[in-house]
Amino acid sequence: MKVSCEALPLLKILLHASKHPSCTVNGVLLGSEQKGGSGDGEARVTDIVPLFHASNHLAMPTEVALAQVRRVCINAQEN
Repeated sequence: MKVSCEALPLLKILLHASKHPSCTVNGVLLGSEQKGGSGDGEARVTDIVPLFHASNHLAMPTEVALAQVRRVCINAQEN
């Protein structure tokens, strides 16, 4: 599968990481998958959502953050 990233999400990643150079930056890549004719598809990253600036991954905050991102995406599709 081929993965492509638009310029704005890539810029957001780079700027966010440069703003917090001493921290691990975690986030969610948002986009869509396009099926190809030969069975190969392409994933296209259209936006990102930064989540945490720490390397200690706790299950509950991660689940809450992902649920919030999911809700925002659902609301955006409905509008």
